[in-house]
Amino acid sequence: MAVGENYNDVSMDLKTIISSSYLAKGFTDEFITQIAEISSIKHFESGAFIVKEDDPSADLMILASGKAEILTVTGDPIAYIKPNMPFGEVSFLDRRRRSSSVVAQ
Repeated sequence: MAVGENYNDVSMDLKTIISSSYLAKGFTDEFITQIAEISSIKHFESGAFIVKEDDPSADLMILASGKAEILTVTGDPIAYIKPNMPFGEVSFLDRRRRSSSVVAQ
């Protein structure tokens, strides 16, 4: 999903989002640019599932703005995700199905 008028605007926004996460500490600007080139920005309305438990996806995500909550299997919130926080790293690393759901707030 495009954020700006052209690719450079989108690329710059992605670079800012990625570099703001603690996961990017120590990354070179060139490496962050490479990650931004294969990344995308998605928008979710409040209440929408960003990922659902048992999904086969293995994307690593960084919350750029807003808030999201991690839910238990019964739908109870167990943690909140704030801007610049990565999530989805477990499935990214082990390539297994999602262990919990994340809902936009």
